[in-house]
Amino acid sequence: ILLIIDEVICGFGRTGKMFGIEHFNIQADMLTMAKGITSGYVPLGAVGCTDAVMEPIENFFHLHTYGNHPVPCAAALKNIEIMQQENLIQNSEEMGNYFLAGLKNLEQHPIVGEARGTGLWLALDLTSDKKSRAPFPSDRLNHIIARASSSSKNSPVCSRTFSVAR
Repeated sequence: ILLIIDEVICGFGRTGKMFGIEHFNIQADMLTMAKGITSGYVPLGAVGCTDAVMEPIENFFHLHTYGNHPVPCAAALKNIEIMQQENLIQNSEEMGNYFLAGLKNLEQHPIVGEARGTGLWLALDLTSDKKSRAPFPSDRLNHIIARASSSSKNSPVCSRTFSVAR
């Protein structure tokens, strides 16, 4: 049985570690990655495998139209270099803790069930009943979110980048 971990969204620093799996002290047989590998500047996906997975297929030669394109590969290498030079992964952890502390203050509100997260991978649960944690009907939740985002021209937009500062 292979353990395949999907790090397409939360990999490359989003959780305060290079990969989310690092928080759990486990080893994957295969790890999928994309998006954050280039910070979204150009599309690129990759799969990391253990030797045990790779050995039986290493002589299988298969090309794709866009496979191994030098532009996204160069973007990925530069992106990782910048992430390391500017300590962006550590920044994700520190700013995530800071942001989560602020979100925790919202838990006193009657429609907020829980604020949680790791690094800048954060969530705020909205609930129609705090005690039972019952969700809002989807049409009502959409109205609440739309109303909150259009209530003022100064409404903050939460960008999930991890190069944030206080």
